[in-house]
Amino acid sequence: MNLKAVWGSWYATASLWDAFKFWLPTILSIFTAYFVFKDRIPRLKLVQKKGDWCVLKRMENGEISFEGVIEVYNASSRANAIQGYEYLYHVSGDEWRPMESEHFFEGEMDESNKPHTVIERNKTPISLAPYSAMELNVQALAKMKPPYELLVKIVIRDLFERRYMLNVKAEMD
Repeated sequence: MNLKAVWGSWYATASLWDAFKFWLPTILSIFTAYFVFKDRIPRLKLVQKKGDWCVLKRMENGEISFEGVIEVYNASSRANAIQGYEYLYHVSGDEWRPMESEHFFEGEMDESNKPHTVIERNKTPISLAPYSAMELNVQALAKMKPPYELLVKIVIRDLFERRYMLNVKAEMD
C-alpha cells in the first residue's frame, strides 16, 4: 500500500468546509470544557473589611480579645461552606502562636433568658451560594501582654478541607 496514494486520495476528497465543520466545534468544545471544569474548583477569597473593623480589647481576666469583621467571597460556580477557623498571632520573625477560638455569642438577655441583639462570632457551618459574599464576625483570645497593635492570621477551612488565609492588623480599642 502506497502511503502517498492514501494521503493524496484523502486530501483530494476533503474540502476546506469539511475541515472547518470538524475543527471549529472540536476546538470550541475543548475550550468550553476547560473553563467549565476550571470554574468548578472551589475558591474562597478573604478580604479585610474597609475601615477599623479589627480591634483588640483587654479583658478582665488579663487576656486579649481580637474581634473583627471580614468579608468572604465564593468565587466559584460550586456552593461551599465554612467548616472551621484558626487564629495565629505574630510574635517576631517567622514565629506565629495559636489563639484560642470557639463559637461566641455576644448580646443582652431579655426577661425570658433568651439573647437578643446578638452578635454571633466564629459561626460554623456557614453555607455560601455560588458567586456570593458574606460578612463574618470573628473573635479569638490570647494570653499575652497587651500590645498597641497585633498582626493576626485568620485561617478558614472550607467544606473541601482547603485552607484560606488572611493577615489583618488589629489595634487596641
